[in-house]
Formats: sequence, C-alpha cells, structure tokens
Amino acid sequence: MAMKNIFRVTLLLICVSLSMESHASTEEVELSIGQKYFCDVNDYGNNDYPWSIVNIKWEFGDGIQYSNTTTSYTNYVWVDSYTSGQLYAKVSWTETKLGTSDNIWNHKSHTWYFTIKAPVTGASIPSSISVVADNTKQLSLALTPSNGSVESQRWYSDDTSVATVSNDGVVTGKWPGTANVYCIVNGNVQSNNCRVTVTEPSFSFIGFSIANNATGVDTRPNIVATFSHTINRGSNYGKIVLTDSKGQQVNGNVSISGSKLTFTPSKHLAPLSSYTLTIPANAIENKWGTAFTKAQSVSFTTADWKKMQLTAEPAYKFINRGDQITLKASTKEADIYYSIDGSEPTKRYTEPLTFTQNMTVKAIAKEDGYYDSPLLSQDYEQCVEIVERFPGEEPLYVYADVNPSITYTYVISEGKPFKDIRLLKDGTEEIDFKAIINGKTIAFVPSKPLALGFLYVLDMPEGAIVTEHGEESRPLSWHFATGNFPCAVATGSQELAAAIRTDGSLWTWGMKLKEANADDGSYSYTTVEEPTKFVSEEVTAVSSGMMHHALLKKDGSLWMWGRQLCGEFGNGSRTASATPVKVMDGVQSVSCGLQNTAVVKTDGTLWLSGRNDYGQVGNGQRETVTQFVKVMDNVRTAAMGGYSSYAIKQDGTLWQWGGMNDTQLKPRQILTQVQTVSVNGESTVVTKTDGSLWTWTESEPTPVQVRSGMAEASAGDGSYLAIGTDGNLWAWGRNDYGQLGNSQMTDVATPINMMAGVTAVQYGWKNAVALREDGSVWTWGLNSRGALGDETTSIGAGIYSATPSEVIEGRNPKTLEGINLPTETLQVAVNEKAVIPMRPVPLLADYERINWSIDNTTIATVSERGVVTGKKKGTAKATATIIGKNGSTKEATCQIEVGDVPVGITAASDSWTLCVSTSNGQIHISGVPVGQAVSIYDVSGTCIYRCRMTGSRLTVPVTHQGICIVRSGNQVRKVAVRR
Repeated sequence: MAMKNIFRVTLLLICVSLSMESHASTEEVELSIGQKYFCDVNDYGNNDYPWSIVNIKWEFGDGIQYSNTTTSYTNYVWVDSYTSGQLYAKVSWTETKLGTSDNIWNHKSHTWYFTIKAPVTGASIPSSISVVADNTKQLSLALTPSNGSVESQRWYSDDTSVATVSNDGVVTGKWPGTANVYCIVNGNVQSNNCRVTVTEPSFSFIGFSIANNATGVDTRPNIVATFSHTINRGSNYGKIVLTDSKGQQVNGNVSISGSKLTFTPSKHLAPLSSYTLTIPANAIENKWGTAFTKAQSVSFTTADWKKMQLTAEPAYKFINRGDQITLKASTKEADIYYSIDGSEPTKRYTEPLTFTQNMTVKAIAKEDGYYDSPLLSQDYEQCVEIVERFPGEEPLYVYADVNPSITYTYVISEGKPFKDIRLLKDGTEEIDFKAIINGKTIAFVPSKPLALGFLYVLDMPEGAIVTEHGEESRPLSWHFATGNFPCAVATGSQELAAAIRTDGSLWTWGMKLKEANADDGSYSYTTVEEPTKFVSEEVTAVSSGMMHHALLKKDGSLWMWGRQLCGEFGNGSRTASATPVKVMDGVQSVSCGLQNTAVVKTDGTLWLSGRNDYGQVGNGQRETVTQFVKVMDNVRTAAMGGYSSYAIKQDGTLWQWGGMNDTQLKPRQILTQVQTVSVNGESTVVTKTDGSLWTWTESEPTPVQVRSGMAEASAGDGSYLAIGTDGNLWAWGRNDYGQLGNSQMTDVATPINMMAGVTAVQYGWKNAVALREDGSVWTWGLNSRGALGDETTSIGAGIYSATPSEVIEGRNPKTLEGINLPTETLQVAVNEKAVIPMRPVPLLADYERINWSIDNTTIATVSERGVVTGKKKGTAKATATIIGKNGSTKEATCQIEVGDVPVGITAASDSWTLCVSTSNGQIHISGVPVGQAVSIYDVSGTCIYRCRMTGSRLTVPVTHQGICIVRSGNQVRKVAVRR
C-alpha cells in the first residue's frame, strides 16, 4: 500500500509541474535621499476571482531600506544616503486558480531598479563679467558634484536698476554701473557672487527717412530721424527747425517715439519748393543723459500738388423725386461747396441732397495740398415714370384678347435698342410680338393670344424708348401673370402646407417657426391659420418633409428652412432656420422626407442627406449624413417620406434602398416603365407609363396593381390618393382622421371617387392638399398644427376635417356686364399704328371673343386685336363688340383722329425759330439754341435720328427718301428728302 501512495504523489507532482508558468517584469525608478516609494504586488498580479496570490517573497539589494515584512503584499522602500550605481527591490509570488478540476499555478516576479539622485553640495559662476546696457550675456553654472541633481535654481541681482538676471542665468544690462549676481541651487546651495559691470553703448545717428537732396517729396511729409538708442529731449530741442529756400521757418510738430524723432509740417508745403530740416547739436540726448553733439540736417524738394476730382452720383440727368444726389471728392478730407440753382457754389456740403424739382447742381472741392477740383455742373430733371401697367394687380378671367401695355408720364418714341425688347413666356419661351408706341403708351401685341396660367416677362433694355425731353429709359424687367392663381401644392406632415402661384410667389400655412436656431431641436412657433405669402417671387417648386421644407427658385438654387436634427439641409449643419437659407445651385428637383432630403441636380445626379438608420441615404452605411452625398447618376426624380427611398432613372426604371425590413443599403432596381412614385411611412404607390397604379408596404413588399388610367398618386401612412387621366381623384385606405376626405371616419378598401377636376394632390402624414383645374386649393384630414389652412376649423391635437375645404379660391368667373375702352379718342398719324385699349366689365368676366370694326376704312383700319392704322387725315369710329357666353353682346366705341404728325408732336412757337431745309439727301437745321434736343422722324413716326445742338447749324445725312418730320422743343417742320 505504501508503494501505491508514493506513486500517486509522484504522479501528482508531475501534473503540477506541467501546469506551472513563470512571468517576470521589471521597472526603473529614480529616488531622492529619504524619498519613500510604494511597491505594490496588486499592481501586477491577477486579482480577479477565482485567482489567489500566495507565497510572497521579497528581496532587497544593499542600501535599500524597507518598512514591511517580506510576506506582505506591499512594501515601502527608501535610501538614507547617496549610493552610486543601481539598487533594487524584488518580489516574487505564486498565483493559483481556484474552483477548477485542475490546479493551475503561475509563478510571477517583479523587480524595481532604483537610481539614486546625487545631492548638489556646491555651485560656482564667473567672478565678473562686463555687459553693454540694453544687451545680454549668459552666465555659466558649475555644480559639485558635476552630476548633481538640480531640483531648482533661482538667480538674484542686488541692484536690478543696473542689471537683471533671468531664471536661466541671462544677464541684461540696464544702466551704467555695477551689480552683484548669484544663484541658489535646490534652495540651499548658494554660488559665489559675480560682479557685473554695465557700460553705456556708443550713441550714433542712423539716418533720415528721406535721402538728402531728394526730389518729389510729398507736400506734407513725416520726416523721421533715427538714432541708435531711445532718445529724449536735449537742451536745444526747441531749435529743431524746417526752413524754406529763403530761410523762412516753417511751422510744424516735433515728436519723439523710442529711437525716432519725427517732424511733421503743420500744413502742406508749397509744391516744387526746396526745404531743409536741421537738428542742432545737443537737441537730443539718449536715455542715459548723454547729449548727441553733432548737428544733422537733410534737404529736399517737394512734388507738385495733387489734382483732385469731384463727382456726382447719380451721374445721369433724369432722376425720381426723393432720390439722393451724392457729391464725392477723390480725397476723403476735402471740403465740398455747392449750389442747386446754378449760382457760385458757396454752401458747405454735409449730407446727400434730396431731389424735389428740376435743379442745376454746381460744386467744387477744396483741400490743403491739392489743387481745387474742376467746377462740377450737373443738370437734374424729373425722370419719366410709369403711370399704368396692364395687366395690373387685379386679374382677368380671359387673357386671349389682352395686349400688355405700359403708360408713361411723357410722350415717348423708339430708341436705338427698341428692336431688342423681348417678351418671354415662363421665363424661357420667346414670344413673337409687335411693339407699338402711341403718345405716352407702348403696347405689345403678341402674334398668338396669351396663354392662361403663365408668368410672362417683358425685358426692355436701357434706352429702348426715349422721352420727348430726350431721356433714355432705364432697363426694365416687367413680370405679369396671366391669372395669378396656385399652380403647385405640397405638404409633408401635419405641420405645414404650401402653394405656388403663377407669379412665382410661395404661400404657406400651418406651423411657422419664430425662433429655431438651437441644435438641440428646441424651437418656438406660431400657427398661421390661412395661406400667407412667404416668398415673393421666382419659386418654381416646393417640397415639405416631416420637420423641414425646401423650395427651388427659377435660377436652379435650392433653399431650405425648418428644423433639422439629422442634417436635413445637407450643408454640414444641424442648426434650424425660420427663414429659407440657400444650400445648393444647379438643382432640378427636391424631395423632403422623414428627416431626409433628396436632390436631383440638372446633370441628373442624385444627392441625399439626413437620417440614415435604415439606410435611407443609400451610401452603404447607417450613420447620419449632414452633408449631401452623391448616390446615383441619370436620375429623373426621387422620393423620400418613409423608411425606404426611391429614384426613377431617366430610362423609367425604379430603384429602391433602405427600409425597416430590408438590409439593402445601396440602390437596386425593382420595377420598369415607372412614371411617378410616392412614399409615406411604410406605404408606397407608383404609376406606370401605361397608366396602371401599384402599391405595397414594408410588411407586404410585393407590388399589387390597384387601378388603371391613373396619371399620378400620393401615399399617406396607410392611405392613398390617385388622380385619373380624366382628373378624377380617387382615395382608399386608412381613414381614422378623415384623410380620405369622404366625410366618413371608416377605412375604405376599394378606391372611391371623391373629387373631380384635380391636377395635383399630396398627402402629409394624416392630412392632404389638392389643387383643382380652376386653381383652387383644398385640404382635409388632421389639423393638429394648422396644415388645413382653414381658420374656421379649430386647431388642436386630434382636431380634423373629414370633408375637403377650399383654402385658396380659384378663378371664379363673373357674369359679363359690358366692355370698356378707356380711351374715348385715339390720335394716330398717317401710316402710324396705335392700339385701342380694352377692358371687359368686370375684369373677371367670362366671354367668348371680341370683334373689332371701323366705320370708314379709308381713314383708318382696325385689326382683330384692336390695332388701328392711320390711312389719311380725318375722323373714323372704331367699335369693339364683346360676345358673352350666352350669346349676348356689349359694345363700346372709340373715335379715331388721323393727323399728319406722330402723337405728342404739336406745333407751337418759341422765342427762337426752327429752320429746316434739305439738299442732296441731307437735312439742314438752324435757329435752334445750343444744347436743345432735335429729333427726326420718318413718316411712320419712327425716330431715325436724335441729338442736341452743339453749334448754330446741324447737317444730318438721311438714307430715307420721302417725308421726314423734324422736331425741336414744341416746334415741328415737315420736309421732303430727295436723293
């Protein structure tokens, strides 16, 4: 039995030895004499249960003192005296792992190696040094022993007015004299004294800022003399003098700053003259009181005085009452004197002049050191103003017979760029038209009737027309809408809805932010209960998301506003904005979704930003994106609004990415021949090019065909709206807040026809907005934030309307009452054209057409657009007949008076006489005062020449052959030109 027990013990020892591991580590430490160091086994052992530390053994080298027993977990060690070389403390232990079937032992050890810092017993520095004042010198410090440990060193000077010393031993000389410097090391070892002798530096002159005998020196120079050191006033400081070539003293100011002395004349010196600045001996001294004993001087010749200009703004002659006239000299300090009646300018100019009536401004600028400016003389006259634009603010119902026109305060005629006037439809399509001037009115007769529901732009370049006073018109860009009614709508949540009108203005209602500048999402808002103009013009598209909104402008710029917690603006920020901020250019379309934004640029690239926890951005990641990232090319449009994102490519394929139940983080193709797509929450709806309509949800992702004959559709959260090709609006799905608009509150499984004549529709969250053919806007559903825009509907949580309400009126026609020709008498010259203005009564009256007739076609003719052409002198009567929808007719007449000369040109006498003759294809004009305007017209009334008289006689070559009309002032002459 004994042999069996021994065998088992021996076998156990073999297993344990196979499980043992050894781990050793070391550490180096610096110790000062008497400094205690804490050695802790716990810092290096594995103390996590079920490990246990046993068999601790300590070992210490000679010279090391320790505090605890050799079986403790910790020990304090120290040294009592300096010992060269390296000392050590070593600890070893065993770690055992408990609670296992096998015993596992790890043997570990750690050794600390200590280097003892040598104490400093002595310090020495040089016994003496010499340093020049304002200079420095480094002192060396020798220690005993040389390897002594320095904990601190402090330097001292016993006279800091003579010399100072820094804590790194740099001595600076301050004032001639002597001082003692020493150093204390480690707080108790003091060096020997170093005697510092400070000497005064040499005192020298560096030079003047201008060279001796220099020419072209400014007439009011700052003459600077520089010395080697800081200077002060000396006994002859008051004798520093600037003299001219005759020895006359020039007044001036002498100043000292540091080492520089500056002389500045009190006023500008004479031009092209010689001067000498003299600094006598003993005029200055250095800061140590040593005088500069050598006189210094410099001579120079000044440049000519500078010329000065005076300008008046505006520079053109014709301005409006209340306009400001600003006089400005080419130098800032000039004094300007003026008059407004053409007399000698004597009144001091202090502020802009306000134009109230015709005036002649004369002005002159004066400043010391400059020649007076040339005398400025500028005539200002009241400029031509627009009296009326037609069509104006009040809309019409029928625009087919409208000839746009502008009426001015003065008689006008064609200018040189008259042919460059352009009429654009929708800002891009150029419209063919005829511009006809008659008296004070220019009318634009389009070759095709104006189309309803468009924004037209009339661009008139500068000088396109000229007034009877010779004033050339300023550039004009006139926008007018043919029926300013909504043409687009949008809503993205219960917060906001919007509509764009024909004139490009954006109207919004619902929640309006007041303060929204915090990144933490805090904000304040008001509720706008009816549509209100938000942006004045040039808006072409709008999209509304959950908390943020976007608009596109005519120039392709993208603007955004609202809250953004996920970088919805795509501009690298999370800061909200109560007003639109510009974030991008070159944009074709935009879609705001559930804290996301999708932008399609004009080059077809798709860019996204915002929330990305379901992969909505499509960049293969799930992190929020605050800066727009490019996702796809060749995209036609995109849709955001739920957890999935969609894009329709230019080839009609539909691409999808993201989603609550999908790991698709990048776009994939799912359908073809897609026309429109809409997504909201978990619901998606598309229309195809064949008119079929398909829907699916996140939980049931297989597309299901619902109807055919559809043009577009919009998805709500479980609800759907679709517009048929016939304009009928169909609705189905969830109806808990009346979002189907059928006056019920129950869900509908099969599409129902709820409204006719619809051109656009969009769901928000539980609310909807629709645009009808007549331009009216209708809303229904949830109204918690006022997105219904109906002030008669209470706003609050859970408030809703299950019946559509009209929030913006459409084009409601009125019953025709008559026709108005604002001009009872129209004057026109032979072969001249004029447009008879026409207004239906009321302007919103609906009618079929207008017929024009004239009782004497030998005197004048009238076209189907009301354009009259004079044939010969005489009087005729033009009649406009308007035919109503029910066949009833109304008439109005206008008397046409045909004369010899263009309208506005009347014969009268002046104090001078206009004399006109012709020879060899030239017109000779005389008798007209210099500066008087002269105009020459052909027989049609077109101005062919205009100028002002510059002498007693004017000769004008004329390529035209036949009758010409010459006008100057109120005098008119007709002449026959032969070649």
